Amino acid sequence: MSVHVQWDSEDQTTIVWTFVGRWTWGEYDDARNAAAAMLESVDYRVDYIFDVRHMSILPPDLVTRVKAKYLKKPEKARHYVAVGVDNYLQLVWNTFTDLPYARHLKVAYADTFEEARAILASKRESD
Repeated sequence: MSVHVQWDSEDQTTIVWTFVGRWTWGEYDDARNAAAAMLESVDYRVDYIFDVRHMSILPPDLVTRVKAKYLKKPEKARHYVAVGVDNYLQLVWNTFTDLPYARHLKVAYADTFEEARAILASKRESD
């Protein structure tokens, strides 16, 4: 039960967020603080992979909480890819990020880490 952040590789261009079991907003805040420190340690923009394959349930008030507290995208954060998001959560998140104030939080979806890394490589090439 928690949220973990770590670099995806030694080149430190992608932070992997791993959500396990039933996590809490407090655990998310701790991971967010850790990710902020990771971003501060580099002088370039970084991509995020959100791995929810082992998540069991979301905490309450996802959209309300994100809107109230997490709308600001970190300055050094670049692209977001989520791995293992089911169709229902994709619908919820896509509907939310279609709103003008949340468009910057759009994510691409992948079934595997390999696919997520390929999506990010493609996005980097087109930057």
